[in-house]
Amino acid sequence: VGCGAAGAIAGIFNAPVAGMVFAVEVILGDWTAGELLSVGLAAALGAEASRLIYGEGALFHVRIAHFGLFDLLAAPFFGVYLALVSIMFSRMLHGVTKHFLRFSNPMFRAALGGLLVGFIIVLIPEVRGEGYHLVQKCIDSKLAAGMGMLLIALLGKLVATSLTLGSGGIGGIFAPCLVMGSLAGAFFGRVLAVFLPGQEIAGEGAYALLGMTGLLSGVLQAPLTGIFLIAEVTGGYHAMVQLIIVGMIASLATRVVEKRSVYESGIGASGQIPRPRTDERILSEIDVMEVLETDCLKVPPEMTIRKFVEIVQQSTRNYFIVEDPLKGKFLGLVKLESVRHFLLDPALQDSVLVEELMETRIPMFRPDADLVEILSTMERTGAWSVPVVENDRFLGLVSRATVLDHYRRELIAQSPST
Repeated sequence: VGCGAAGAIAGIFNAPVAGMVFAVEVILGDWTAGELLSVGLAAALGAEASRLIYGEGALFHVRIAHFGLFDLLAAPFFGVYLALVSIMFSRMLHGVTKHFLRFSNPMFRAALGGLLVGFIIVLIPEVRGEGYHLVQKCIDSKLAAGMGMLLIALLGKLVATSLTLGSGGIGGIFAPCLVMGSLAGAFFGRVLAVFLPGQEIAGEGAYALLGMTGLLSGVLQAPLTGIFLIAEVTGGYHAMVQLIIVGMIASLATRVVEKRSVYESGIGASGQIPRPRTDERILSEIDVMEVLETDCLKVPPEMTIRKFVEIVQQSTRNYFIVEDPLKGKFLGLVKLESVRHFLLDPALQDSVLVEELMETRIPMFRPDADLVEILSTMERTGAWSVPVVENDRFLGLVSRATVLDHYRRELIAQSPST
């Protein structure tokens, strides 16, 4: 997946460095020699294949912008502003997606999303398509729209993109972020020019360039991807200092509010690609059957406590499985602490049965369950062991101690030094 993403980004934008950085920063999240070698080759081949077909040249053409001291001082504030736009887009995308998922029919979701996007395009034609022509106008400072229309176009693109992706459409994140970033940057540049007329600033075109970096860095929470992608697609390496400041601050400020990027909330949060050096990644390498404890003693529900105590004296476990002796069906379990007070009162041992002490309302899991979910359930319920059951048949117990022991072994196995 990482190599495919690196080659695709490098080929689409003619940006091999950005493709490589995106793969390791967003998809893999791990900067090791093996990953860098693989995705680096994929990015180089993807970019070269694209050049053979489409030729050389940057995606956007940038005139040299001279950034002064005032632009350097304004860069941190610009980064925070772009972080707010990134948060707005992320929240709207998640909210729209959640609302569309309430409709079970995907065709209806697509039709409704297309209708709403079409309505926005009628009102605001600038949001139509990939919008690269709009980006070039922002960079060239040739956008004739006033500040009000510029803001409306930004909000329109934000809403249209959220509706497209939220309804199941294929619209991507990169191109909309470039458009929204350039519009947000051009708007910020005009605001500076209006309220600070005596200051020498780089102009709205230069801020459109920085805006694309800031919004990509904030939405993806991947500042290096945003920095190198904009530097490569525009040839704007002369603005690297400003690109770094805006990209880093936008990403950091966004991460304070949004703990996951749009990609992590999708493929990462669903467990399809567990993040490196996290519990999910390490536990994903452990199968439930590896930590299953099968040496549990089984007792029938009609057994008296007196006979049960005799079994307890022969066992070292704290949990005992109650099972139907005829059907082999799992009925529940008895904790050792539940019978402690009967040990001091022999008179009750013949009048109480195991089924009166067994617990039936306990969390149970299948053999293909996720260990992260199992551990979370244990912490929530205070249980130290949970049964694994399939087709009403008891397979074994999963205990915290065994899971943590395997976790430690897997952590050592995945460490770079081993």
